[in-house]
Amino acid sequence: MLRSRGDLAMVDLRVRRLREARRALGVSDRVEVGDEVRLPPAGLTPIEGVVDYATPVFLGVRSADALYRFYGRDAWG
Repeated sequence: MLRSRGDLAMVDLRVRRLREARRALGVSDRVEVGDEVRLPPAGLTPIEGVVDYATPVFLGVRSADALYRFYGRDAWG
């Protein structure tokens, strides 16, 4: 539950940080569940998968052999 402007500022900061992480992974801010994505982590084999969860503070990708989760430290669910 948000209680103050400080809480709102922290949520905004977390949204901005995940947006930056999505961009670094080559994923659009408008990605939706069901979208196919290709994540090219530096120095690793690219990951091809499908977005299975997406909110402003959480991104979930399902590949053929793993689940990848990107989220802030705030509560989610």
